[in-house]
Amino acid sequence: MDYVMYLDESGNTGNPRLKKNGWNFREQPNYGLGAICIKRSNEKEIKNKILNLFAKYDKELGQGKELKSTTDYWFNNELFCELIELLERHNTIFYFDIISKRFNIVKYLVHYCLYPDSIINFDHSIREEKVNFATLVSNNIEDESLQEFIELCQLETAYEGLRVKYIEFLTNLKNNVTEDSIVNRIEKGISIFKDNEVPLEKLLPIEDYTNKGRLMRLLPNIDSFNNVFVSVARLRLSPSDNVILYHDIQEQFGKSYERWISETFKMGLKNIKKIEFLKSDESILIQAIDFLVGNLVSLYQRTIINNSLTRNDRQLGKRVNRLIYNTNIVSTKYDQEKFFSSHGIKYGKTTIPK
Repeated sequence: MDYVMYLDESGNTGNPRLKKNGWNFREQPNYGLGAICIKRSNEKEIKNKILNLFAKYDKELGQGKELKSTTDYWFNNELFCELIELLERHNTIFYFDIISKRFNIVKYLVHYCLYPDSIINFDHSIREEKVNFATLVSNNIEDESLQEFIELCQLETAYEGLRVKYIEFLTNLKNNVTEDSIVNRIEKGISIFKDNEVPLEKLLPIEDYTNKGRLMRLLPNIDSFNNVFVSVARLRLSPSDNVILYHDIQEQFGKSYERWISETFKMGLKNIKKIEFLKSDESILIQAIDFLVGNLVSLYQRTIINNSLTRNDRQLGKRVNRLIYNTNIVSTKYDQEKFFSSHGIKYGKTTIPK
């Protein structure tokens, strides 16, 4: 069976950095990536029906006027719900990743600094332990220490002094942490790095580069991009299905995304054939996924920030329950549980820190 998958993002990304007045992402603390996957044979019919739906609210929408999740439409929530219902009628596969940018830094710190033993011998049994520990770390480590870790991750993998830098970082971290279980993990990490047990080439998170050749690490978009299409392919499609990905034009990471598609072939994932980049104003389905992911991230942020849901958000959550059910949240346990429980969904495990 031939499928097409449309992807788009919500929230700018780039190398995280702590400034005097806070994180450089403080106005966009969360990053979202969404995907809709449909049968190629249904694509034309779905596009026509979406255009007809848009015309119900604005005859120029989707044609002369681009649908954007950042625009404050008077019909926003109604269109959000009706668009989901339309796609559901065509057996659309939904998948969404929402990542707390700060927590994304923490999960890498946990994996590379506090659980370096799992780099040497990967142990499935401690996956949930690492998830829980990342929440503990997020609540007990200052932002300044996270910035030091970010600077550590900008070093080149081939740098021979990398192990020494890790030991220096962990020693400083130990002096700034009071939680016993974190201190114990720091001491274990220091011991492992002193023994040179971790191979040099595995000491840093995946490196990537912008289209201009700039080194980038700790990016939520690379994690989400891989997670979205790999999860859809492995969980919802058969090995014989063929999928073409379509993404909004990328000024920075188009080449990286192409490279990660080719990497999946080495891992045995053969049904993702290629990725193509489209202008959003010329693709009704790019506009559709942009609208869905943007509104879902907004609902998530309102849910975790407020003490209680407004009546409108409570009703909205019921109508978009299918999207919430197919959403992976990478944040603290508290935020995950609050979001899902607020919308009547039994909490599930998040992606493991890696």
